[in-house]
Amino acid sequence: MTAKSKTFKYLPILAITAFVLSFAVVNYNNSQVLNTSEGMVLSDRDENSEEIEKRNEERVEATKRENEQKSEEAKKRNEVRKEVRNRSEIRVREVESESEDSDQDEFELESEGVKARTGFPLKLDTKTNELMVAGPSGETKDVAVLPDKAVENLLENKRIELIDEPLDLVENKDKSELEYRAEAVEEKRFLGLFKIRLQKEFRISSETGEVDEIPTTGLRRLLDLLSF
Repeated sequence: MTAKSKTFKYLPILAITAFVLSFAVVNYNNSQVLNTSEGMVLSDRDENSEEIEKRNEERVEATKRENEQKSEEAKKRNEVRKEVRNRSEIRVREVESESEDSDQDEFELESEGVKARTGFPLKLDTKTNELMVAGPSGETKDVAVLPDKAVENLLENKRIELIDEPLDLVENKDKSELEYRAEAVEEKRFLGLFKIRLQKEFRISSETGEVDEIPTTGLRRLLDLLSF
């Protein structure tokens, strides 16, 4: 009886000890699960952070390229304007329109002996030699390329010969800029054998001086395609 009494006496202690040990084991396992889950969450966050950082770097690089391009274009325009300011003789005067359908006067621009006409008002700053024109929308624009420079750019192609002056300074609505229109002839060889002279029309940008041929149609177009 004494042995059984002692055994029963320690049973509550053993039960409490077992309970405490079980609780500790359960808490330890839960802690491991939480730590694993937290590690997964942190891993996902790290991946998302890398993607965001990569996109930001791409945006920064794209913005940098765009700014460099704009800077280069602005530099080119400033060089052209500097060339205009360095010229010694630019004349602007109001003249009668040569068109029978128009009663409005036109403006004539002359530089280095080369003339151009336009229906838009021109203004010349005599101190800086900067030429400005008021477009149809009322917006004032700089004319960076003068008529003589426009013709010079056109005649860089040695086979082209200017027909007549003055040039026409008109608006290019597609590009929202002013351009010179010039009629010229280009000498080619039909089928590589016979010399022919093709009459063409060209446009020259008043901002960059870039020369483009205005496409023709019909027989002129066919002759142009068969000549070189």
